Amino acid sequence: MNYLNAFNFSIYKDLLPLSGNTGEGATLETKSQGRFLVVESEKWPNAVAYETYDSNDQLYSVSVLGTGDTSTQKNYVDFPTDAKSVYAVGYDGKKILVYPANTLGTQENLTDSGFNIYPNPITNGKDITLSLKNAKGKYHFEVYDISGRQLLSAFDTIENINHILNQKARNWASGMYIISLHNDSEKYQKKLIKQ
Repeated sequence: MNYLNAFNFSIYKDLLPLSGNTGEGATLETKSQGRFLVVESEKWPNAVAYETYDSNDQLYSVSVLGTGDTSTQKNYVDFPTDAKSVYAVGYDGKKILVYPANTLGTQENLTDSGFNIYPNPITNGKDITLSLKNAKGKYHFEVYDISGRQLLSAFDTIENINHILNQKARNWASGMYIISLHNDSEKYQKKLIKQ
């Protein structure tokens, strides 16, 4: 879908690439009209729209007002209480996660030690082994690409997660991935590089 308007026409015409870093230049704000994610235009150049998704990962709304307008310093993106995430959209359909940052970023509560990925970086044909010191029971496990798109989600033991991960990782392109592992009391996150 194209979100073409008078302000972002030059982005389409000149094929200007979307850029931005998850969690940067975005803050939540409540106004009399509702709850919004305020996105700084200079931190998210060449965004033609912002898509808000609900807790079921369904598209909730699209904000195009002010995108592509270089005189607009901030874009107000609809973000009701049941919203989960906002993605910036480029002219070519590329999406980058704007908010929340904790999907990809480091959280203060992350447990630092005991979680390892080997080998890292990985190459095709090699199995990946996740290990967790004193692992007990089942863990929630997610893999995200660098744009914030979730590629894999599971709830299982470390042994079964390794099996699932190795089946899926064979089909991934070269690049960086974020591995997240957590239960009720622990949270681990590591970067995985596939060559």
